[in-house]
Amino acid sequence: MRGNSFGALRLLASLSVIYTHSFPLALGAAFHEPLIGLPFSLGTLGVFVFFVISGILVTKSFIQSRSVVHFLVYRAARIFPALVVCLVLCALVMGPLVTRVSWSEYFTSSQLWTFLLRDISLLGDVQTTLPGVFVDSPLPHAVNDPIWTLPWEIRAYMLLAIGGVLFSLKRFQAAGGVLFVLAALNAVFLMEVSKPSLFFILFFLGSTLFLLKLRTEPSMVLAGALTLIIAIAHGTPCLMFCFVAGSLF
Repeated sequence: MRGNSFGALRLLASLSVIYTHSFPLALGAAFHEPLIGLPFSLGTLGVFVFFVISGILVTKSFIQSRSVVHFLVYRAARIFPALVVCLVLCALVMGPLVTRVSWSEYFTSSQLWTFLLRDISLLGDVQTTLPGVFVDSPLPHAVNDPIWTLPWEIRAYMLLAIGGVLFSLKRFQAAGGVLFVLAALNAVFLMEVSKPSLFFILFFLGSTLFLLKLRTEPSMVLAGALTLIIAIAHGTPCLMFCFVAGSLF
């Protein structure tokens, strides 16, 4: 997929996230952002762009992988080494240098070790606090707060792998399986409409767009249309109806 503008889109999305995060970090609250009255802040819009692009590129990676195991190992290699280095530097280098508590209290605090274990594993919600770190900043205790979306990214990879096994994406001539996974996710795990559910909608929108690029058939067009309708229907009573329609497709 060379010759595309994904690099430029990622740069714009990154700058949007930095712009939005700068206000609470500097002033203590997001409402200082001049564009906060939009349906979504620029930072949130940037995250949405990341999830769509991720859906496109990760689906391409899955289809090109030799096996599901190879796909998951490759995904882990793209995320965890840099994540571990970042977290270790924050927790064991930066934290001791700026903490307001003594080093003995810092290194014996359970908060330090849960920060490392929870954020490295990405098995649940991330922890963004370290003992005595940034206590006097405009946004107190916030350490690596933006990584809170990573667990949702990992779950999207897992759902794509499950969908690939169930629906044979490598020979896929219809993207209904992707919508089925989305519907199952909301029914089993989330049970409500929320921002993370929108992350999955956007990820699998990107996934469906890539599948449409591979082979445009009536069933694929229908799947893409249903995905777009789901995205548009977010926050309305029509959303669950769209999920049911997608799961039956």
